[in-house]
Amino acid sequence: MGDVEFHHLFPIHHKIHPEDTHLDESDNHHVHPQRHIKDSEESPSCNHSSINTSKDQLASSESPDRTRKCRKPTPLLLIVSVFLLLILGVALLLYYKLSPSDSDENPSKHCRQLPASFGNDCKYRCHCSNSTEICDKTTGRCKSGCMHGWMGTNCQIISSIFNTVTINAKSHSRHIVTCSIYKLWYHWMNVYLSLDNGTKAYTLVNVSNDGVVSASDQRLNATLQKGGGTDEPDNVSFVFVFPEEACDLEGSYTCQFKMVENLNTKFSVLSVFVEARPNITEFNVEDYYYSISNHSLSCSATFASNPTNDIKLEICLGSSYMSITDNPAFTLSQSSDVKTLGKCSYQKTVFYTFDFALVSNGTFLRCVATDQNLNITITTICDALVLRSPDISVTVEPKYQSTVPGSTVEILCHANVSNYEWKEIHFDYANVTTSLRMLSIVPTDSSRIFGNNANATVFSKNDIVNISFILLTTEVVPFCNTKMELTCNFEFLDKTLGRKNDTGTVIVKAPPTNLTIALENEYVDGVYSTINCTANMNPNNTMLFLVGKETTGREPTMAPTINVQTFVEQSNDCSPKVRVVYPADFTFLRSNSILACVAFDKDYGQNFTSEYKTPSIIIIN
Repeated sequence: MGDVEFHHLFPIHHKIHPEDTHLDESDNHHVHPQRHIKDSEESPSCNHSSINTSKDQLASSESPDRTRKCRKPTPLLLIVSVFLLLILGVALLLYYKLSPSDSDENPSKHCRQLPASFGNDCKYRCHCSNSTEICDKTTGRCKSGCMHGWMGTNCQIISSIFNTVTINAKSHSRHIVTCSIYKLWYHWMNVYLSLDNGTKAYTLVNVSNDGVVSASDQRLNATLQKGGGTDEPDNVSFVFVFPEEACDLEGSYTCQFKMVENLNTKFSVLSVFVEARPNITEFNVEDYYYSISNHSLSCSATFASNPTNDIKLEICLGSSYMSITDNPAFTLSQSSDVKTLGKCSYQKTVFYTFDFALVSNGTFLRCVATDQNLNITITTICDALVLRSPDISVTVEPKYQSTVPGSTVEILCHANVSNYEWKEIHFDYANVTTSLRMLSIVPTDSSRIFGNNANATVFSKNDIVNISFILLTTEVVPFCNTKMELTCNFEFLDKTLGRKNDTGTVIVKAPPTNLTIALENEYVDGVYSTINCTANMNPNNTMLFLVGKETTGREPTMAPTINVQTFVEQSNDCSPKVRVVYPADFTFLRSNSILACVAFDKDYGQNFTSEYKTPSIIIIN
């Protein structure tokens, strides 16, 4: 129909020769509109436009002389033909204007199938909020907007979504925030919780698609809950635990994720702020306050980084409290000392002084720290002010020494008496059973002082007092490995002054006692017999052995120590009882007529000898 040609609007008459109108038997039943019937060379052809001529029509028009004449079209036929042509042109125009192009710029021919898609080769899926809507085939734009979790002009950007945008955390709190990913029919591999604290960005939690969680910070954790359908999100819940100090958890967090498909992504942002709970770190009240000391108090507390906080001292009055500044005895000496501890907290300290003469002994105080922003107030227990005169410290040197009876012991006593006047200085002796004041010194006669068993020399210079005590270990002192506690004791005119006296220890060691030799009635050659040496002594520093000699004028010789046995027994005397058993050696007995036991004491540096005895020896030939 599109190939029809119209040569003339009005017919032109030609003669038609009969022989030229003959149709070949092989012609089709219908004649194509563009086919022309040949005229003879002598006569021109008669053309007909868009009129199909059948064989019957041609047969009926033949004259006996085989001549054909062209018919003249009627006006009505011409009008109808023109009208039909106009309608056909308009229809063709509308068809080409309204139907989509088959080019790449308009892919409607290729994007008619479901699911709805758009773009070149229909490679993009529609993500419209209204699931029944088909997006624009060219731009992908949705009239109903994008699905939840998707954004962009063509809804092709997938975004993570936090269920909150801010966490205001306090100390000792726990928070859970959920990150949702509306994956639809796509797939993700990992979800990451990343922190940017202003100086560094790093990943803290990693969650895989199969639910494996790895966290680089023990204060963070996560759980995964997958959606049941394509329109339900996968939810990753991140758990934050904020201990006492968690400033490093403050910052900007992003819920990042990695998709299997090549999709554009956008990450949701969470802001975390940490507010430190107020904490009183130090309430400095001395154990004692003296009239000549520095009379100061202080209290320190940590706060969050906000200006709405306060720290102060209060006086405890039973069940009520009064500000310390309401008492004229106390003065705020320094408003505060601020020290930054981190990004979210700092330390504040207040200082007070008091007048020793105005304040009452036993006044109870407490420290109060208030954070008005957090509406939190914390306090210490009430602590008492104890007022007293200062302690005078006395030292004694040496702390430990040992000696033996009959020797002397020197002890140096030292004290800084400041500007206080001392009344007497005593040198005291004590053991587990006895206490004795051996010497007293008065300042009016502080030259060399002699007592019954001790003497002293006082060396004073300014506020320093040094005394050298010499102890005489004579027989009047009950020595028996005696542990002596020697104390330098000061007495001051001001009886309110405290004293910290020092003590030196002296061990006075007793010599071996009860040293005896025990012989059997008789010693028969060839029969086993023994000789026993016994003494009360310290087995660690004393040796006990058997000696013999021919006569009293000769030097003794030591008995053989082969198969000698030593036994140590507890005793009620000063030292343990030590018994050394010698097997009788007849060779030694024949050459020595008298025997004795000898104890050598290392501390004394000498031998102690028992009485000599003569053994009865029987020799059998």
